Amino acid sequence: VLPTTLHTLRLIDSEVTFQNFDTEPKVDVRMTNINAKISNLTNVKDELGQRVTSASLDANVLGEGVITAKADVDPFNFNDFALSFSARDIALKRLNDFAKAYGGFDFKAGRGEVFVELVADDGKLDGYVKPLFKNVDILSWSQDVEKQNDGPIQVLWESLLGTVKTVLTNINTGKV
Repeated sequence: VLPTTLHTLRLIDSEVTFQNFDTEPKVDVRMTNINAKISNLTNVKDELGQRVTSASLDANVLGEGVITAKADVDPFNFNDFALSFSARDIALKRLNDFAKAYGGFDFKAGRGEVFVELVADDGKLDGYVKPLFKNVDILSWSQDVEKQNDGPIQVLWESLLGTVKTVLTNINTGKV
């Protein structure tokens, strides 16, 4: 094996797009203004026998949403790593094509955030994934029934999702 080390790789003001034109509706989700850095990508172990690669990411998603992520990982051994990720200020209506195509519902209103902290030590995973939603509205009679002519099954599905949202809402903060 040829010893190789890529000291720094940067993406500056880049864009990544997820598109699926085979669904109805078509899905087009974009991450823009990507600034990312990967450091010490190597196949050579250091004096402690490690090959730790560090990565960081800042980007916008769905317009004004903000994503940040940091990770330290051995690219040849995923039993030990540290990852932090956050997605903030996501306008849920901007996810409607994705939600309709893959979940069969759409959002009328609301904002979302997701926070993730994960650490693996010798294959043992510890951490959390915390989604938070505020002012979520899934079912709108005027939009779903009167304008979109949604059938009773669709209205029932969106009502069920709205009920689950209500049950999970924190009374003090208004967040799901």
